[in-house]
This record gives sequence, structure tokens and C-alpha cells, in this order.
Amino acid sequence: MHTPNRLSGFSIIELLDKQKDVKTHDGLVKLAEEFKIDVDKLKGLVRFVNSPSVDKASIRRAPGSKKGEDLWVANVGVFYFIFLKKNSGKV
Repeated sequence: MHTPNRLSGFSIIELLDKQKDVKTHDGLVKLAEEFKIDVDKLKGLVRFVNSPSVDKASIRRAPGSKKGEDLWVANVGVFYFIFLKKNSGKV
């Protein structure tokens, strides 16, 4: 049984990846329903957390991997957002 608003780490990554393609509020609602999470919780999560973007063209079998091994490498881009508080000038 799934508990609402509780996700495993892998589910959170999958959710964040799918959220990148959502362009409308209705799309966000559908995504929240799919993962059984409240829309407000989802909005709060994606406001401060994101997942790495994988360059799909860069995915390839890892050097030295043996036949039958599922070992792959890819280029990953991570974006950091820095929020700065404006100095009021008061000491």
C-alpha cells in the first residue's frame, strides 16, 4: 500500500525528471496524481530541488564493462541556483 506524500529516492528522481516536461498547471496536477502526492507538496519540492539533466546523446557503455553487465556512463549537467538577500545598507 502506498502512503500519500511519501516517495522513495528513486521515485523522487523520476518525479523531478518528469516535471521538467510539464508546461501547464493541469500537467502538474496529473503528475501529482500519478505519484500520489499533493499538488502543493509537489510545488514546494520542485521550487527548491531539481535533478541532474542527462545528455541522452552521451549515454554509452562504460569502458571496461564486461558482456552482460549493465554499466553505462553519461554526461550530466547540474544547475545551482543561488538566492542572495539584498543588503539593506544598515549596519
